Amino acid sequence: MDTTAKGRAPGVVRARGLRNWFGDGSDGEVVISADTSLALTLDGDMVVKNYESLTIDEGKTLSVQNRCKGLLVYVRGDCAINGTLSMTARGAHADPVAAGVSEAGLLFRRFKSGETESNAETDLLSGAGADAVAAENNQPQVSGNGKVYAITRAGAAKGSGVVNSSGGNGGAGTSGQSGGGGAGGGGPSVRGGHGADGSCFSGGPGGSGGWTATGDDADPNGGPGGGGDFGGNSGGAGNPGGAGEGHGESGDDGTGGLIVLIVGGDLTIGANGKIESNGADGGDGVSADCTAGGASGGGPILVLYAGDLSNSGTIQSNGGSGGTGVGQGKIGGNGGAGSIQGPTQIAA
Repeated sequence: MDTTAKGRAPGVVRARGLRNWFGDGSDGEVVISADTSLALTLDGDMVVKNYESLTIDEGKTLSVQNRCKGLLVYVRGDCAINGTLSMTARGAHADPVAAGVSEAGLLFRRFKSGETESNAETDLLSGAGADAVAAENNQPQVSGNGKVYAITRAGAAKGSGVVNSSGGNGGAGTSGQSGGGGAGGGGPSVRGGHGADGSCFSGGPGGSGGWTATGDDADPNGGPGGGGDFGGNSGGAGNPGGAGEGHGESGDDGTGGLIVLIVGGDLTIGANGKIESNGADGGDGVSADCTAGGASGGGPILVLYAGDLSNSGTIQSNGGSGGTGVGQGKIGGNGGAGSIQGPTQIAA
């Protein structure tokens, strides 16, 4: 899914006495002038950054070193994205239910003119990590004057494997969902491996192709892609990508991850600027008769700002591409697109 818009948003709406929280600015005024990957533990907690201002230069990328439960970026002042803010292929292999995410998902409440929702709960980011919970607990309650934005615990549905047919595509995320994983292509008498559903922390991984044996299903919760058997099929994308066997390639590593950007000042996305969280590709067939692997889904994106908006760039959460079969081998299913919420203006 791509969203591209141009022009300026209306001036900021300032409601007397109502002030949203935009971080504490403790990470300072930052210019990303070289590719930067934030260090963290593999499959670790959501990364939280508190910038006073943020500029990403053209051609440069701000991302994370390892896959994780998400990237939450607060900017107290202005934010200019002329390069790339990315969680492509950085979704976590983590079970949100076991982590403690509520059935409603990961919630962000904000004052917003014209909205009437209320929320007085605490620990709205439970399951995402202590830093994320503590940060959002600084946000004031809303009582008939706000909006609650959700990243849903369950993502979009997986694609299904079918006998002697191309793999089913993963479902596209809506209303805060990640995309589902694509299925692998099916052999003449066996089905391809099913993809897996998405989650709040990850797009769904992809299933493997099936040829002499039923394809391997992808693991849930952003886990490994389905692996091939020696009969001649390819692996699905995931964490890690499933191994190809026989005449097939392995699926690519990665699933789309969660990005949340909350800006207290003006948000500018330049002509070459991009906010992205794309999935990874399924494995291709290489020779002889070989079925292909399914791709992984894109991650959810939420963008809020309080000042003016100038957006001539791209916000993108595409699923990966299913692999290409060879001979009688069927293609893999595409990963589903993740949902994109925003950019939306909220009160300062």
